[in-house]
Amino acid sequence: MRRLILAAALPALAAVPASAAERRWPVATVERLRVETPATVRVVTAGPGGVGTGVSASAADPAALDALKVEPSGGTLVLRGGPASAVVTVVAPRLVGVAVYTPARVTIAAMRGERVELSAAAGSIDVAALDVARVSATLAGDAVITLAGAAPDATVVANGTGTIDARALATQRLTVRGAGDSIVRAAASQAARVVAIQGAQVSVAGRPRCDVRAVAPASVTCGR
Repeated sequence: MRRLILAAALPALAAVPASAAERRWPVATVERLRVETPATVRVVTAGPGGVGTGVSASAADPAALDALKVEPSGGTLVLRGGPASAVVTVVAPRLVGVAVYTPARVTIAAMRGERVELSAAAGSIDVAALDVARVSATLAGDAVITLAGAAPDATVVANGTGTIDARALATQRLTVRGAGDSIVRAAASQAARVVAIQGAQVSVAGRPRCDVRAVAPASVTCGR
């Protein structure tokens, strides 16, 4: 059964222009986010005042928000339907997983903890500040994943026509698997293990020890 918190948490949600229609949902906990809406999704760690959790959405057309479904289940929040013109703000201080299945643009202010998992089959995920022990990013299809911050251990898997850009992620140990026509750009300071097949293009900056297995026409540059 969906568990909702009191409306006291709602003022923590980001404000929207007065000209836009707005709707709010109180949600107790968001540890994982599943995006099945084409809307723009903004994830922040806290609302004004540094407290609160919940979801708000805005759109020019009030009726458009009727199609947006906000479905919490345990620690997972599912966003489904709604218009591409909508902007959804999620307050989630303890987010550890994000999966995107539609051409949505998802921006995440920060993610912290032991392990974070990201996946995209469409659309884009942009994490501005990672501070985790381990991160895994999986791309399958035409999508873009952009990572910045720090994660001593990182695994990125790309299969399709999309791009994973982790050049701004400080990583010590990196594992990359690329396939299809995917593009992976990353960096590592200690070790990089790369497997690339089909038309994948992989580049690893820094001065790591490189273990590369590439099958033409895939291309790999490492440690330059």
